Amino acid sequence: MAGAGVLSDGSADRVPRAADLRRVAVAVGPTAAAAGLQLLVFALTARALGPAVFGALAAVYAVAAIATDVAGLGGDQAMVRAAARDPAAFPRAWGNALALVSLSLLPVVAVATLVAAALAPALAAGIVLLLVSGEVTVGRAAAAAELVLVAHGRPVGASLVRLAAVGARAAAAIVVFGLCAGGVRLWAAATCVQSLATAALLLAVVSRRHGRPQGGPDRGVLGFGLLMMLNQLARAVNGNVDRVVLATVLAPAALGVYASASRLQLVGAILNQAATRLTYPRFFRAADAGGLAGLTRRAAGLMALVGLLALALTAVAAQALPLVLGPA
Repeated sequence: MAGAGVLSDGSADRVPRAADLRRVAVAVGPTAAAAGLQLLVFALTARALGPAVFGALAAVYAVAAIATDVAGLGGDQAMVRAAARDPAAFPRAWGNALALVSLSLLPVVAVATLVAAALAPALAAGIVLLLVSGEVTVGRAAAAAELVLVAHGRPVGASLVRLAAVGARAAAAIVVFGLCAGGVRLWAAATCVQSLATAALLLAVVSRRHGRPQGGPDRGVLGFGLLMMLNQLARAVNGNVDRVVLATVLAPAALGVYASASRLQLVGAILNQAATRLTYPRFFRAADAGGLAGLTRRAAGLMALVGLLALALTAVAAQALPLVLGPA
């Protein structure tokens, strides 16, 4: 089945096709550029604010990252299935996704702000609210925009969405820390404004290109969306719960050092995203047309290679981290 990427001779069941590896490599390009910009933001923030304030920010951002995967209730994940099966179903599925984001965003931000403020008492409540509001809004909007492109079989376009979002954040970091020599208050205000503007722009662009949303919440796909949300939430918790827990037992400065080192997990996430963006919509098509077993074996081979490459890159990058962050 061509849609699922399974070759007729069965060889695709044993090893990833060279074409898939090439597509992953192409998709990694803009994602790697985004990672470089994230590293720039990270380095500017850590150097300008110091370990103690950066540790407090790490706790806030960890809570916001988990909250981001709750916002939207999985509506954009359900949209991928609908559009992968039938592109004509996209406007209705997109309308459901945006409606669920609108309904869930404020409650999620409110709860996340309360939790983050308790974990980072050194930061004023207003600063925490600005940080969480910006992170959850732009995180959910960027993820939804990426998933629109994934649903339409455009993994490179999805990577470009992430690059645009991170580029906007990098510009804010350069202005706040490079040009204005600002502190955490200015950073919170600037990133909140930047995040809201970026989110609005990303959603407007993908809606204009792929179809405007139609309708509101769709109860028929709510259950499936919630199941997909739980899957993404588990990933978010796995990647961020360490900083949430450590914020309760470590001094902010110690947490700042730990959070700095853990940023290297981003290397593995880059390659993982590129590979899963390619294979994700194929599973929905294969569920209808058959070939799930072969597609699963083939995807497993691809992900094994991705994991080994991420391991090697992380080990190499770790050696340069002290040079990037400085003695503090």
